[in-house]
Amino acid sequence: MSRPRIILAVALVVGAGLFVVGTRGEAHHHDEGSPAATSPSGAEGTPSGEAAEHPAASAPNESAGTHQTESGTETGEKVLGVNPEAAPLVGAVVVVSLGLAGLVLWRRAKPVVFIAIALCSLAVVADISELVRQLDRSKAALAAVAAAVALAHAIGAAAGTVEARTPGIDATI
Repeated sequence: MSRPRIILAVALVVGAGLFVVGTRGEAHHHDEGSPAATSPSGAEGTPSGEAAEHPAASAPNESAGTHQTESGTETGEKVLGVNPEAAPLVGAVVVVSLGLAGLVLWRRAKPVVFIAIALCSLAVVADISELVRQLDRSKAALAAVAAAVALAHAIGAAAGTVEARTPGIDATI
């Protein structure tokens, strides 16, 4: 197994882990700012840019305005009409990232690598958007997490690009 393939898979796993850290961190900030800003499960608080790991929420454009969560509380954030702080979305992003990391490791196929490159590239754009948003809000800790996630995804995209150029990779899934 090639070193770039391993780096790509590790970057996907690290990105997913840091994504969860960021969601928990933002949920903690919601707790401090407004006691009613989180659900009883405490699973809200996804940085909106991080949601780009899931293609349905990959655009950095946010609409202001509040909306009701499953528990009836308001989060104040929507990305393409989707609540990026919803626990099901966070879970889906993590499952997709981990599943793709597994495919990268066990399938020597270019399409899998290309999908991973695309996911990492989209995530970098959204992670940088999230970094800027957190810096605007003067939340240095969350900005640092967003920067770390962006770095992990950038490393993954670069490693995937190197892997995709490696001769001998099967062009079929």
